[in-house]
Amino acid sequence: MIKLQCINCEHTQNYLKSDLVRGLSCALCGGQMVLPKKEIANVVAQDCITKMEQQIKEMGHSRVWGLIEELSNVKTRLAYRKMFLEAGGIIPKTELS
Repeated sequence: MIKLQCINCEHTQNYLKSDLVRGLSCALCGGQMVLPKKEIANVVAQDCITKMEQQIKEMGHSRVWGLIEELSNVKTRLAYRKMFLEAGGIIPKTELS
């Protein structure tokens, strides 16, 4: 089930994922039903984690971790580290550890 919200009257309703294929209209005012703003961030985050899982499967834990560690922006590097771990990535051992 996915909760959608009307862009006009903000009425919310739960729908099955299979219903999302067709355009959905609000039962009250006929407006378009979309994901609530607070849910969009969760959907994007889950998509990023799924893509990170694919990269790990294709390239391997060590290679993906190495690419993350080469990022120069600290905040970006930390965000990617978090995604890596949430995707089930394993930090490779180094000579120091």
